[in-house]
Amino acid sequence: MNTASQLSTPKAKRVGKFQIRLFAIVLGVTIPILLAVVIFISNRADAIVMRLAEAQLQASNQAIANNVSLWLDFNRKMLFQLALLPEIISMDSSKQKPILESTTTIYPYMYLVHTTDLNGDNVARSDQEANTHYSDRPWFIRSVAGDPFTVQSVIGRTSQEPAVTMGTPIRNPSGQIVGVLGLASDLDAVTQEVSAKKIGETGYAYVVDAENRVIAHPNSIFTSELRDLSSYPPIAALRQGTEPGFITFTDGENQSWRAYVTELDNGWAVVVQQQTSELLSSLRAFQLLALSVTVIGLLILLGLLWLTSNRLVRPINVLTETATAIAAGDITRQAPVERDDEIGILATAFNSMTTQLRYLIDNLAQKASNRTRELETVIRVSQRLSSILELNDLMREVVTLTKETFGYYHVHIYLLDEERNTLIMAEGYGEVGAEMKRRNHQIPLNAPKSLVARVAREKQVILVKNVQLDPSWLPNPLLPDTRSEMAIPVQYGARTDVVGVLDVQSDQVGGLSDEDKPVMQALADQIATAVRNARLFTETQETLNTAQRLQALYLGTAWEKLMQSRETEFEYHQSSVLHALPEIPNPEAEDALKQGRTVYVNLQEASHTDNENGASQLDGAFGALATPLKIRGETIGVFGIQHHEPGRRWTSDEIALIEAVSEQMSLALENARLFEETGRRASRERIIADVTQQVWSADEIEAVMRTAVTQLGEKLQASEVIIRLGSGANSGSS
Repeated sequence: MNTASQLSTPKAKRVGKFQIRLFAIVLGVTIPILLAVVIFISNRADAIVMRLAEAQLQASNQAIANNVSLWLDFNRKMLFQLALLPEIISMDSSKQKPILESTTTIYPYMYLVHTTDLNGDNVARSDQEANTHYSDRPWFIRSVAGDPFTVQSVIGRTSQEPAVTMGTPIRNPSGQIVGVLGLASDLDAVTQEVSAKKIGETGYAYVVDAENRVIAHPNSIFTSELRDLSSYPPIAALRQGTEPGFITFTDGENQSWRAYVTELDNGWAVVVQQQTSELLSSLRAFQLLALSVTVIGLLILLGLLWLTSNRLVRPINVLTETATAIAAGDITRQAPVERDDEIGILATAFNSMTTQLRYLIDNLAQKASNRTRELETVIRVSQRLSSILELNDLMREVVTLTKETFGYYHVHIYLLDEERNTLIMAEGYGEVGAEMKRRNHQIPLNAPKSLVARVAREKQVILVKNVQLDPSWLPNPLLPDTRSEMAIPVQYGARTDVVGVLDVQSDQVGGLSDEDKPVMQALADQIATAVRNARLFTETQETLNTAQRLQALYLGTAWEKLMQSRETEFEYHQSSVLHALPEIPNPEAEDALKQGRTVYVNLQEASHTDNENGASQLDGAFGALATPLKIRGETIGVFGIQHHEPGRRWTSDEIALIEAVSEQMSLALENARLFEETGRRASRERIIADVTQQVWSADEIEAVMRTAVTQLGEKLQASEVIIRLGSGANSGSS
């Protein structure tokens, strides 16, 4: 076997396996779909057939119900009209009888129209029968009681056929009931209406009265005896409160029925029913037909699928090889387009997808690079802002860095005032920002059309990509080229405390996009942190200055009190040649001490200059100098030193040593003062505690006063202690 055959054989095998797999996959997908379609269509057909059958039942029922209602309504209106005739109201038999006879002549189905008095005795009749007494009839009783229209189903005493009697009260002009007008009618019209409605082979209709007795039925056996159907499922369900409509039930012969029930205004019920098996017979035929068509279609599909798979295999293999190469990283690979059918369209679409993939990869890389640069910029800006602690400088740096770094048309920032009801422009970029600051530009927090105020209220970033299309946007005459704008809340913590709003604008429509929101929000968060740090620094500085002033005031008062209570000058002489160091004699030295500097003491009246160490340099004797004793910046005294050589010059190292000793001496003096003050306070508290204990140990008034004066006299070394109680003649002493 040659090399070509060795290469082609595996390929042929590979193609055959793919074709079989394709055939099996399509078949595996198609069969469930076909079955699902058949089941779905069958179910839909079942529902449609049932709806059509039910619609037929409902239409037949409604037709009968409407006709029966019209028949009853006609008789009711006729009775009402007769009862209003003066002849009938007169209750005069001679006047009533002609009216009653003419009525039965016009309406032959009314075999009797008659009137009765309030005792139930006939006044006049349309027939020639003898007058009858009707006081025991329900229709008479209800009419005399005031029921405007009464209907009762009966077996006619004369005809021995099902009939219906109707009655209505006769009222005189004052509205008083003077008699009853009644009629008796056969039910032929209702029976004919019911018999005419034939629904299929098994369907039929019937009517029952308010007492559930059959008054119209295709089977005359039911009507001849006014059979009671109270226990029949449709009637029982209706009388038990079930809403009129469709009812499915099984009769005593285990036959399933579907019925539609309607209740008339007078309590009569119209029922149309049909066996369920007949309702669904057409569905069974449809299902059989659908199954046959499905089997035939499946066989045809198998043949077409096998032929089609042969044509699909080769171009699909080419596309597979191309896709494999692209998956391996060769995104420059293109699929050959050899056909103009769907496979060719697929190859073209595949090539287009590859081109778009290359574009997306390049675009994503560019976006990632841009976003990285933006985040790096935010980090650099954050680092710059974190080092600024003066609020005005911070605001100026914010707008400058944001404008110049991101290249926006304009940037300004607003801060909420202390009352948190006004946004004040803290800083803006360039000449426009300076002009807005000079105008003291402010925006009320509740301004309805301000983008900045809305952001401060809602605490959400708002972007307007085209301000010319936003009716609520308010233009700024100082910024005529604004085309898009974004306002970002400056807030920190749990994003509940808004301190201001950063507003950036672009001179391009769409120059600001949703992709800029995260970067700007991150920058606004950094600004919020920087603002908080600057404000905290300012508050801390103010608190520190206040504390220092209070401390200095306290130290000055404490040392002034101390110096008033004891000797505050101490001298040490190592040589008997030296004279006592005088007080600072010249105004220059006094000013130097007040300013906290070490000075040379002028022992021989001479002029002086300042040396490089900050001490006064004299042209005479230099053997003495003085340095202040200071505690936390407050001068509490002077430390002086003198050398036996009048011309001695003190070196910078010696001066530094003297100043260091002076500093330590100041701390030691302050500690000693605090210790003495603490001791005095402790002694005072101890005396108070001893006296209080002795006083509380006495249980009589004289003992209390005696103990008090004794203890105070001893503790205070007083020669006399007096306690007086009361006033005037009642005062006493001990």
